[in-house]
Amino acid sequence: MGVTFVTRARPAPHFGVRSAPDDEARPASRSEGLAVLTVLAVIVGLVIWGSIGTDAPPARTVHVVGGSAVLSADSPYAPVVLDLATGLPTLQLSNAPSAVRANSVGNLGVFGLDGATLLLNTASGAVNYLDPDNLLNPGKVI
Repeated sequence: MGVTFVTRARPAPHFGVRSAPDDEARPASRSEGLAVLTVLAVIVGLVIWGSIGTDAPPARTVHVVGGSAVLSADSPYAPVVLDLATGLPTLQLSNAPSAVRANSVGNLGVFGLDGATLLLNTASGAVNYLDPDNLLNPGKVI
Protein backbone atom coordinates (compact mmCIF):
# COMPACT_ATOMS: atom_id res chain seq x y z
CA MET A 1 0.00 0.00 0.00
CA GLY A 2 1.99 2.86 -1.19
CA VAL A 3 1.03 6.38 -1.86
CA THR A 4 1.23 7.55 -5.42
CA PHE A 5 1.45 11.21 -6.27
CA VAL A 6 0.10 12.30 -9.58
CA THR A 7 1.63 15.46 -11.04
CA ARG A 8 0.62 17.34 -14.05
CA ALA A 9 3.37 18.48 -16.43
CA ARG A 10 3.33 22.25 -16.64
CA PRO A 11 5.23 24.26 -19.21
CA ALA A 12 7.84 26.70 -17.89
CA PRO A 13 6.50 30.21 -17.44
CA HIS A 14 7.40 32.69 -20.19
CA PHE A 15 8.29 36.26 -19.35
CA GLY A 16 8.47 38.99 -21.93
CA VAL A 17 8.53 38.27 -25.64
CA ARG A 18 8.94 34.71 -26.69
CA SER A 19 12.08 34.08 -28.69
CA ALA A 20 12.18 32.02 -31.82
CA PRO A 21 13.49 28.50 -31.47
CA ASP A 22 17.19 28.06 -32.24
CA ASP A 23 16.60 26.22 -35.47
CA GLU A 24 14.29 28.91 -36.85
CA ALA A 25 16.40 32.11 -37.03
CA ARG A 26 14.35 35.06 -38.18
CA PRO A 27 15.81 37.08 -41.05
CA ALA A 28 16.39 40.80 -40.45
CA SER A 29 13.66 43.07 -41.62
CA ARG A 30 14.20 45.75 -44.23
CA SER A 31 14.07 48.56 -41.63
CA GLU A 32 16.69 46.82 -39.45
CA GLY A 33 19.02 46.43 -42.44
CA LEU A 34 18.60 50.10 -43.36
CA ALA A 35 19.37 51.12 -39.77
CA VAL A 36 22.63 49.13 -39.77
CA LEU A 37 23.66 50.57 -43.16
CA THR A 38 22.86 54.10 -41.95
CA VAL A 39 25.03 53.71 -38.85
CA LEU A 40 27.93 52.33 -40.94
CA ALA A 41 27.59 55.18 -43.46
CA VAL A 42 27.69 57.76 -40.65
CA ILE A 43 30.83 56.17 -39.14
CA VAL A 44 32.62 56.06 -42.52
CA GLY A 45 31.59 59.65 -43.21
CA LEU A 46 32.98 60.83 -39.87
CA VAL A 47 36.29 59.06 -40.47
CA ILE A 48 36.64 60.61 -43.93
CA TRP A 49 35.67 64.07 -42.64
CA GLY A 50 38.16 63.78 -39.77
CA SER A 51 41.02 62.78 -42.05
CA ILE A 52 40.37 65.38 -44.74
CA GLY A 53 39.02 68.23 -42.65
CA THR A 54 41.93 68.53 -40.22
CA ASP A 55 45.52 69.61 -40.81
CA ALA A 56 48.36 67.37 -39.78
CA PRO A 57 50.88 68.91 -37.38
CA PRO A 58 54.06 70.12 -39.07
CA ALA A 59 56.96 67.71 -39.11
CA ARG A 60 59.92 68.49 -36.91
CA THR A 61 63.50 67.74 -37.79
CA VAL A 62 65.69 65.82 -35.43
CA HIS A 63 68.86 67.55 -34.31
CA VAL A 64 71.53 64.98 -33.62
CA VAL A 65 73.90 65.96 -30.87
CA GLY A 66 77.47 65.63 -31.99
CA GLY A 67 80.88 67.16 -31.71
CA SER A 68 82.86 67.86 -28.61
CA ALA A 69 83.30 70.42 -25.89
CA VAL A 70 86.39 71.44 -23.99
CA LEU A 71 85.80 71.59 -20.26
CA SER A 72 87.92 74.13 -18.46
CA ALA A 73 89.31 72.85 -15.23
CA ASP A 74 89.59 75.19 -12.27
CA SER A 75 91.90 72.66 -10.74
CA PRO A 76 95.51 71.56 -11.16
CA TYR A 77 94.49 69.33 -14.10
CA ALA A 78 94.59 70.17 -17.80
CA PRO A 79 91.32 70.76 -19.70
CA VAL A 80 89.36 67.70 -20.82
CA VAL A 81 87.65 67.20 -24.19
CA LEU A 82 84.17 65.72 -23.79
CA ASP A 83 82.33 63.86 -26.57
CA LEU A 84 78.81 65.33 -26.64
CA ALA A 85 77.18 62.28 -28.25
CA THR A 86 78.28 59.83 -25.56
CA GLY A 87 79.05 62.19 -22.67
CA LEU A 88 82.41 60.52 -22.14
CA PRO A 89 85.79 62.27 -21.89
CA THR A 90 87.86 61.57 -24.99
CA LEU A 91 91.20 63.19 -24.19
CA GLN A 92 92.97 65.48 -21.80
CA LEU A 93 94.84 68.47 -23.20
CA SER A 94 98.00 67.99 -21.16
CA ASN A 95 100.00 70.33 -23.44
CA ALA A 96 97.41 73.12 -23.37
CA PRO A 97 99.37 75.34 -20.94
CA SER A 98 102.51 75.09 -23.10
CA ALA A 99 100.47 75.93 -26.22
CA VAL A 100 99.91 79.44 -24.84
CA ARG A 101 103.18 79.59 -22.88
CA ALA A 102 101.38 79.45 -19.52
CA ASN A 103 103.40 78.53 -16.43
CA SER A 104 100.58 76.38 -14.98
CA VAL A 105 97.04 75.24 -15.66
CA GLY A 106 95.88 78.00 -13.30
CA ASN A 107 96.95 80.62 -15.87
CA LEU A 108 95.07 78.86 -18.69
CA GLY A 109 91.63 80.13 -19.76
CA VAL A 110 89.39 78.04 -22.03
CA PHE A 111 86.64 79.87 -23.96
CA GLY A 112 84.18 78.30 -26.37
CA LEU A 113 83.68 79.97 -29.74
CA ASP A 114 81.36 79.13 -32.60
CA GLY A 115 82.83 75.84 -33.83
CA ALA A 116 86.14 76.20 -32.00
CA THR A 117 87.82 76.75 -28.63
CA LEU A 118 90.12 79.59 -27.62
CA LEU A 119 92.99 78.89 -25.23
CA LEU A 120 94.18 82.01 -23.38
CA ASN A 121 97.14 82.66 -21.11
CA THR A 122 95.49 84.86 -18.49
CA ALA A 123 98.84 86.20 -17.28
CA SER A 124 100.39 87.30 -20.60
CA GLY A 125 97.40 87.39 -22.98
CA ALA A 126 98.86 84.84 -25.42
CA VAL A 127 96.19 82.90 -27.33
CA ASN A 128 95.91 79.72 -29.33
CA TYR A 129 93.07 78.15 -31.20
CA LEU A 130 91.60 74.62 -31.10
CA ASP A 131 89.81 73.76 -34.35
CA PRO A 132 86.60 71.65 -34.39
CA ASP A 133 88.71 68.46 -34.44
CA ASN A 134 90.44 69.60 -31.20
CA LEU A 135 93.78 70.10 -32.93
CA LEU A 136 95.94 73.10 -32.12
CA ASN A 137 96.02 75.60 -34.94
CA PRO A 138 98.59 78.25 -34.03
CA GLY A 139 98.33 80.11 -37.35
CA LYS A 140 94.60 80.83 -36.97
CA VAL A 141 93.71 84.50 -36.91
CA ILE A 142 90.62 85.19 -34.85
